[in-house]
Amino acid sequence: MMEQQKTWVIGYILPIPLALLDKIRAKDGDYVRVRVRLWNGREYLLPCRRLYGNSISLVNVMHWLGIKNGDAVEILDIVKCTYLDYNAIPYVIADGLKRLINSTQGICVTFTAKRLVRNSEVAENENLVIHPNHYSLAYSMLDAMVKVGLIAYARQRLKRETKYIVCRNSELWDFVKNHEIGDIVDFVRKRIKVVENVR
Repeated sequence: MMEQQKTWVIGYILPIPLALLDKIRAKDGDYVRVRVRLWNGREYLLPCRRLYGNSISLVNVMHWLGIKNGDAVEILDIVKCTYLDYNAIPYVIADGLKRLINSTQGICVTFTAKRLVRNSEVAENENLVIHPNHYSLAYSMLDAMVKVGLIAYARQRLKRETKYIVCRNSELWDFVKNHEIGDIVDFVRKRIKVVENVR
């Protein structure tokens, strides 16, 4: 843990003391993850955020944190994030699927690659950053899962982002509910490989 430093939220920006950035050798454009303590004593570990100079943007998280402009925040810890390894994408997808299926009350769940990534804790637990190129790999894997019948394309009016669906009658549903992430990844890889070999 680092020495606690108090700073003030200005607009949607959280300035990071330069002394802390120097300790982890972070510079403009790098991604960092910050642990903060608010005025009410609550502590939060923020998602990996890109540095703009010596500050990070709090857009989309200020409401979640319950802070407003001018609030004082203590920075308890800061770490430098790294880009997610491409080999981890199947585990991110499996983790995202498991969390979505376990939390749904209905018989089907629809999702996009971005929703799976957002629901997965694989990257956040390891202080990793998702690069836009990772989504291309995620969509390739999801499309392969459609071809082998594990999931299907959902009907949608907007064509901006491909949406997928998985229902209770899919063999993937029960398997995801009853197995760990590593087992899910192996199951999907084997199914995709078998179908590709047959063709």
